[in-house]
Amino acid sequence: MSEDNVTEAEVLHVNDDTVLGRSGSGHWVVMDSAIGESSGTSPMELLLISMGGCTQMDTFYILRKMKVHYQKFRIKLRGEKRDEHPKGYTKVHLTYEFWGDVPRDKVEKAARLSMERYCGATWVFRGRADVDWDVVIHPPEEMSSPDIK
Repeated sequence: MSEDNVTEAEVLHVNDDTVLGRSGSGHWVVMDSAIGESSGTSPMELLLISMGGCTQMDTFYILRKMKVHYQKFRIKLRGEKRDEHPKGYTKVHLTYEFWGDVPRDKVEKAARLSMERYCGATWVFRGRADVDWDVVIHPPEEMSSPDIK
């Protein structure tokens, strides 16, 4: 294995349930457990966020190569976890949302390529969770300020 395929990271216990993590990029991420006072994102939430970020970046670059333009692009994820330990995800659903006059066939192709071929974060879930996705296209006039919930 070449050094280009190796990532190193560290996690530092700060206090109570809070830990800081960083990898070679040098950016720190605050994490904590779902127990007690919340000061960061849980590691399980970060798994979903990582999956969404990975496939969104892939999809963006694929659409750019296809010369597809949109006003806004968001992915919403919903993960269902096991009741018993380890409480890993058993099901993940992604909704790719686009605003603008975008061709459905091209955005679906870009999302499919990301999910099936390029996204390493999605690959981690294979064989452990049922992962499915859909695409929603909103007309430009429906676009408003982001409603991050």
